[in-house]
Amino acid sequence: MGLGTVLGSNVFNGLFITGVAATITPIKVPITSAAPAIIVGLGALALCFPPRSGRIGRWRGGLLVALYAVYLTAILERG
Repeated sequence: MGLGTVLGSNVFNGLFITGVAATITPIKVPITSAAPAIIVGLGALALCFPPRSGRIGRWRGGLLVALYAVYLTAILERG
């Protein structure tokens, strides 16, 4: 529960600060820099959408962890 609170807070603060900064001064981001985050975000969103049972199973949890590992690899290779 605490981890979800911390992660949710970080996501909100990151989006809020980026939104405020972009409102003050436009931010130019090349699509090649944003593409990995967009792809992983859409994949994570699709995996987090619960099925009719309302329960996210272990295999989806495993896929989410694997997706996170792919995301970290893509980000670290660029940096």
